[in-house]
Amino acid sequence: MGKLIASAVTVGVLALAAWVAWATHEDRARSSAFELVAPGQDRVQAVGHLGQPDHVEPNWLGFTAYANGPCAFPCHERLWWETRLMPRGFEAWSVELDPAGRVLHKAHWVSP
Repeated sequence: MGKLIASAVTVGVLALAAWVAWATHEDRARSSAFELVAPGQDRVQAVGHLGQPDHVEPNWLGFTAYANGPCAFPCHERLWWETRLMPRGFEAWSVELDPAGRVLHKAHWVSP
């Protein structure tokens, strides 16, 4: 029975370590891809760099996990990608799009 418990603990620790390694890799890749996003690119290009967003914020409804309010004109939509390593509200990347779907602004949000 002791060996079974030790094996279960070992498997749990290895699974946790694998998840942390995966999440760290994903966040580093996202941070690097974020640098490739530039004003004037279209939505398809931004999503091509960063992958599908975790949250899409229309201009009338803010995503309060990070921002105090919705994006303001000329922003039409804000796309959000959250960190994989920490819970919601700690770190995210956002891209603001105009009504034509072009990148206006991007931001990296980090909780103090």
